[in-house]
Amino acid sequence: MTTALAPSTESPKRDVTPTTVSYKFHPGIGDGESASSIHKNFHTPLWKTISEIIALLSWPEGWNGYDAAAPNSESVGHALKWIEALYRDTLMTDKGWIAPHAVLDADGNVVLEWWKDERKLTVYARPGTVEYVKVWGPDIFSDMEDGEVEGAEDRRKLWNWLTG
Repeated sequence: MTTALAPSTESPKRDVTPTTVSYKFHPGIGDGESASSIHKNFHTPLWKTISEIIALLSWPEGWNGYDAAAPNSESVGHALKWIEALYRDTLMTDKGWIAPHAVLDADGNVVLEWWKDERKLTVYARPGTVEYVKVWGPDIFSDMEDGEVEGAEDRRKLWNWLTG
């Protein structure tokens, strides 16, 4: 299959930035497939999420007014790698990017939270591991699930569940 990229003649429709570029994608020129715009400009771009995660490093020990630990730099680094991989995964879907709420837990590890309709996804990035809790109702026995994110397939399944 051959492909070609050509500058688009249409204007980007939303959240235009000075670095926004829009192209028309012409899959397999002449194979009967129609051209579709590959211009995507998400409501909250990844850089803002990355900035928010990095800013967590400035939180002092006791940031919650009690005995919360200072940010764990290994957790922050792991969270950054994980969120960048998740963002790349979202580019392969038609569901777009939903920016998470980024905070620390009492141990100084990064917590990322998303809400979509009745679904809530919480991801805990610790040094060496990423764990999740999915919630879709009030019953803790039948409306929740938790586990470890062990790779790209698990990460994609979580995103598809959240945005499905």
